[in-house]
Amino acid sequence: MAGVGGAGVTLPATALLGLEARVDSALVWALALHRLRPGLAPAGALADTAEALHAAGVNGRFNFLLTDGHVIAATTAGDTLWHRRSAPAVVVASEPGDDEPGWTEVLDDSAVAATARCVRVTGLTSDGRIAIP
Repeated sequence: MAGVGGAGVTLPATALLGLEARVDSALVWALALHRLRPGLAPAGALADTAEALHAAGVNGRFNFLLTDGHVIAATTAGDTLWHRRSAPAVVVASEPGDDEPGWTEVLDDSAVAATARCVRVTGLTSDGRIAIP
């Protein structure tokens, strides 16, 4: 099977060729999707993608965010990330969307899993993985 990869970043070439966009963020999305399809939780898939990029020597700001309409998953690595819960919703954004109280800054090198009921922030290890307490 031909693929693109190195040091923990392996992706079948067909995954890249099947993308509608041919930009660097599309490659990162393909890496995350490759982890989501077998059932990895969204925050874990994003954290694992950040780890794979880090292991391959890729430098950059890896703030990823995705949602399925029920769960918001995000990572912050090199840039800001904030969240605010206000019943019945939660907002996760790179910066506060207004001057209203309730915004909480997420520490750098973290993964976020948020629902309308709960926001869970977990630190990433130095190699990008989610730190398990």
